Amino acid sequence: VILTSNDLDNVGYIGEEVSVKAGFARNFLIPQRKAVYATEDNRDTYKVEYLPEVAEQMTKARELSLLRRKVEAVSLTFDRATTDGYTLF
Repeated sequence: VILTSNDLDNVGYIGEEVSVKAGFARNFLIPQRKAVYATEDNRDTYKVEYLPEVAEQMTKARELSLLRRKVEAVSLTFDRATTDGYTLF
């Protein structure tokens, strides 16, 4: 478990406690100072308190981001009979 010290795409927002694979944290996030181990001292240091309005906006942004990723993963294919193989009408 780590605490993010920056906003990181697909990982978390600043001050958020997230769980990632040990190698990703040890080899990438912590050496680049993008995250720290979640100890009591670090929790106090990286604790971020937001106004209720800002916290609500961040929650909505996270939900929209997750929804966007789900929609981007969808692929649609439509099979239609055509006269010459290319023209629909």
